[in-house]
Amino acid sequence: MIKILLATAAIASGSAAIAQNDMAPMIGRSDAAPTRVTRALSFTALGTYGNHGKERLMDVRVDADSDGDGAKDQGVLRVTCSGGDILNGQFLVGQSTAALKPKLKVLRAQPSAALAAGKTFKGSWDLTDASRASSTSAPIPLTVSAGKPDICTGLG
Repeated sequence: MIKILLATAAIASGSAAIAQNDMAPMIGRSDAAPTRVTRALSFTALGTYGNHGKERLMDVRVDADSDGDGAKDQGVLRVTCSGGDILNGQFLVGQSTAALKPKLKVLRAQPSAALAAGKTFKGSWDLTDASRASSTSAPIPLTVSAGKPDICTGLG
């Protein structure tokens, strides 16, 4: 009787341990967060820009090729500003401020302005986001570095 009782207790405790192990998370590839690979970028202002509410949209050339055509991308950098700070940014490959809808009043930056032709500033994008966006013609989300030139100057 005692042998049967011990065997039953061993099976019950073994079953509880197995059940507990089944509930424990498995560590492996499926649980690992995907590694984010970012690329640092340099944007060169082309000297034209427009304002739309708290957004500043500027024509730029990037030192990268997101669409795989072998040429450095040109397009519109759209940043959302708040109190002179950059909240977020997007890059619209192949666009220009003059062609955007709704129509913007396109402005030419003065040579001393932060967005004057030839001024450069830094940013980065996630390579997965850039690849996904180029395959769907969607804007590429990016991070634009704050600092010089101050591209949010004059926007609330």
